[in-house]
Amino acid sequence: MKTICFIIALLSLYVSASAKGFSISIGNIRNDNGNILVMLQADGQNKPVYGMAKAQKGEVTITIEEVTWEHFTISVFHDENENWQIDTDEQGKPVEGFAREKHHPKKKEDACKLKLFYFDNPLER
Repeated sequence: MKTICFIIALLSLYVSASAKGFSISIGNIRNDNGNILVMLQADGQNKPVYGMAKAQKGEVTITIEEVTWEHFTISVFHDENENWQIDTDEQGKPVEGFAREKHHPKKKEDACKLKLFYFDNPLER
């Protein structure tokens, strides 16, 4: 019985160690305020997966564990005031940084890079 438990424990460690995450490097962050929020969702899937990191001026990397989809959409925004939603102006334009990309890798990749876009400073790309 002890041998079986030991083998199961080793297999669990192997599976945990071999599971890869998907890393998103997010650049063009304008300040250290708030958080960077990420959502990944596969086409046709109802349940997205989420990630978050403290904002840092410049770039942060967020890793989402165990992404098994081949094609998915990445949505990112800079929640500067930490209210968990993207704020907009009177015209409906986001006032916080954002990025969105459909990810269709040509080969099995485990990382990508995105740059945030801020409407109030469109030259900052």
